[in-house]
Amino acid sequence: MFGVNVLGPMAVTRDGTEVELPPLPRLLLALLALTPGEPVSKDAIIDVLWGERPPATAATLVRTYLSRLRGALGAPAARVAGRGGYRLVLGDGRLDLAEFRALVAEGRLAQALRLWRGAPLSDVELPRTLPALTALRAEWVAAVLAYADADAPPVDVLPHLRAVVEADPLNEPGYARLIRALGADGRKAAAVEAYTAVRHRLAAELGIDPSPELSAASQELLGQATAVRPAQVPADTPDFSGREELAALLAERVSAGGGVVITGIGGVGKTTLAVHVAQAVRGRFPDGQVYADLRGTRDRPRPPEEVLGHFLVALGVPADDVPEGQDVREALWRSTLATRRVLVVLDNAHDEKQVRALLPGTGDSAAIVTGRARLAGLSGVHRVQLGVFEPAEAVELLAKITGRRDPAAPAVAEASGYLPLAIRIIGTRLATRPGWTAAEIAARLADRRRALRELRAGDLNVAVTFELSYAQADARTARAFRLAALPEGPDLSVEAAAALLDLPEDEAEDLLESLVELSMLESPSPGRYRFHDLVLTYARGLGGEDGALTRLLTYYTATARNALSAVEPAGPWPRCLLTLASEGRGFASAKQASAWLEAHAQHLMEAVTQAAGSGDGQVEI
Repeated sequence: MFGVNVLGPMAVTRDGTEVELPPLPRLLLALLALTPGEPVSKDAIIDVLWGERPPATAATLVRTYLSRLRGALGAPAARVAGRGGYRLVLGDGRLDLAEFRALVAEGRLAQALRLWRGAPLSDVELPRTLPALTALRAEWVAAVLAYADADAPPVDVLPHLRAVVEADPLNEPGYARLIRALGADGRKAAAVEAYTAVRHRLAAELGIDPSPELSAASQELLGQATAVRPAQVPADTPDFSGREELAALLAERVSAGGGVVITGIGGVGKTTLAVHVAQAVRGRFPDGQVYADLRGTRDRPRPPEEVLGHFLVALGVPADDVPEGQDVREALWRSTLATRRVLVVLDNAHDEKQVRALLPGTGDSAAIVTGRARLAGLSGVHRVQLGVFEPAEAVELLAKITGRRDPAAPAVAEASGYLPLAIRIIGTRLATRPGWTAAEIAARLADRRRALRELRAGDLNVAVTFELSYAQADARTARAFRLAALPEGPDLSVEAAAALLDLPEDEAEDLLESLVELSMLESPSPGRYRFHDLVLTYARGLGGEDGALTRLLTYYTATARNALSAVEPAGPWPRCLLTLASEGRGFASAKQASAWLEAHAQHLMEAVTQAAGSGDGQVEI
């Protein structure tokens, strides 16, 4: 299938591959593509290709060029034929101009204008201005003006309106809509500047005053009441990297008026992503953006009543008119938002109850929420459990921060656990210490005992980030966090955790799930749990509990004894296995026992080795 694009620099493809055409056949195709389905006379073609001095063989050359086009584009889909001239027959081919006109006819102006990549045929040498090209530019201007009149979001229509007035600096209808769009976007000064510029240009070049339409736009602007449009979202991160596709998806969700909840471990980049998305969609919320750090990881999270008071004042409610009491503030908050389109960013949330009081009610407003807790009780929101970077993303961020690419960067990224905060800290240290190399940092990070000490720069500190999460846990959950980190191995089962904690399995599982809810532990599959590498390092630094590894090893060896007995009932088995105090887990069949042995052999051997090395193990094997 072939494709021809004329709405901007000309591009010709066949089956997705770019097709290079000689200048005159390319010009001929451009001429035919400007009037798809309509014949162009032979004389008109010759006139465009050669002007006033065509060669004697011009008609023959035209037929030759047409034949070349058929071959290049693939007959019969690109069959060029006609009676009284020649026309481009699309068949199953694609022409962006045809798509543009179809979308405009359907009223899908935003999609139509996305096809417009610039001045049509901007890279094709034309001997003169073609009437079809002039008419096409007029179609584009009409589509832009219609899009502006359809109450398109200012952030979407402004680039198109600017392009219109840049192409025609005396286009008064275009300027009138540009002024209105700038005013709607809260950019009154820019709107006044635009009006002043076109008024002076009209007087200097044409000796006329602005048209009634343009004057009316100016009067509307000057007559607008000064609206309160808060812009509280922090500045975007200049070197934002690695999550462009996710950010685009979330921007689309938020723009549609939905809620987005971003959760994950400390340092994974929740706030960075939320702020980036909020700034990207700023123009779609013309009534403002409010932001609050809910201090969810602090001893005293911010009360919703306090936050509501700040939000109401930000949206223009006089401080003296803000009522006392959370319930009445919630009601006023939702009433205030009912006729506005406001973006609400709730960062570092503590729990669902805190967030629920601050969410917009019905209407066109939207919310972005971040937190370490999963906030599972919030309904009707799009959820993102944010993970660490992919290796390439981590390396790219490191390069952006340091301004250089280092061969040892992948090793640094891996040693940092691909945690965005850790990558940013290392990048900052390298950028401020030109004599340091990534290889030296990687070697320092390889020593797990000092890794967290290396991950500090200014007020950025990975260990402190983890401490905030740990402080949220109650005593039983905190103990589970410390003890779950003791065993070596890729993950931890509920039964192993129960042995470590000396608790029934259901209680142990509840504690592990609490850690998952706090994003301190991951659950890759039901009943299995694991730490992020740096979180594991932090947890082990907190210290364990005497006898915990002994309990785990005793459980493993007793269960292994039961499994071996189920597989080979006759034995013989070492006496130590027969005298273990722990009952271990029982098995109903040899098949079940074999499956357990296969699944846990690595964990058992690691527990034996670890207990023997630590001196905690008291089980003789």
